[in-house]
Amino acid sequence: MSAHVLDRLSLYLDGELAAAARTEVEAHLQGCSACARHLEELAAVDAAARDLPVPAPPGYFDSLPARVRARLPASRRRPTPGWVWAAAAGLALAALTPMLLRQTASPVPEAARTEETARVAAPPPTIASAAPATAS
Repeated sequence: MSAHVLDRLSLYLDGELAAAARTEVEAHLQGCSACARHLEELAAVDAAARDLPVPAPPGYFDSLPARVRARLPASRRRPTPGWVWAAAAGLALAALTPMLLRQTASPVPEAARTEETARVAAPPPTIASAAPATAS
């Protein structure tokens, strides 16, 4: 006969044993009247406890959120002060402004500059110079 399984009877009753351990306890209970009697007593205590009315104390549910918050650990993360955000914005502005100015003031490509210079240097066409000269 195997050793008594008194230490596992509560787990057996609650359905918390693995399949192999459950099979072992069931086999032991068939051959051991002391353990089977102890299991019956545990089951009777469980049933009696479930049947007991347990009213909630007055105000229990009203104060529940505050009690839960009180038991939670304090947040380690502190809110970021406004000056930190202002400093970050200033740094971002200081870093991005030169890049943006460099893009808008980028030099004109050489080919475009030559065409632009030629148009500015040549005098505008006049009506007289635009009409074809005819010899009479």
